[in-house]
Amino acid sequence: MATSSLASRLEALVAFLPELQSPGFTMGRWAGGERLADGSTSMPYYELGERGEAFLGGIAAGGWVQPFDWMTWLATPDGQALANDPGRMERATPEDLGHILTAIVRSERFGDGNLEGAVTSGLFLRIVRRAAVLLEAERGRG
Repeated sequence: MATSSLASRLEALVAFLPELQSPGFTMGRWAGGERLADGSTSMPYYELGERGEAFLGGIAAGGWVQPFDWMTWLATPDGQALANDPGRMERATPEDLGHILTAIVRSERFGDGNLEGAVTSGLFLRIVRRAAVLLEAERGRG
């Protein structure tokens, strides 16, 4: 993880709360899939937009992506609960946020569109809302 304070790490996420709450927010767009001159079709891929890149930059700046066995963790009951149960996210610790953010970001390498899926499912919004609660508590300690 980054050596910066927890508050600054949380701020890197919370900065995107207004955008994630906006109904039109997207990480990017699907590209490719066009019919080529030889009759074949190009492979579709997900292309991050400017704000998607900025959000990933905030995740990186906060040191949220961690080296750990995220695939195994995501298959655990706790990993599944964090990914799918809004009530569990309301109790997430900063370590939990790091785990779920790592799983989302790393999973994009295995399936284009996982980042956008985290937007459309509301998972990124739940994560950032939890980060805002944790940030408020962290500032209250200071």
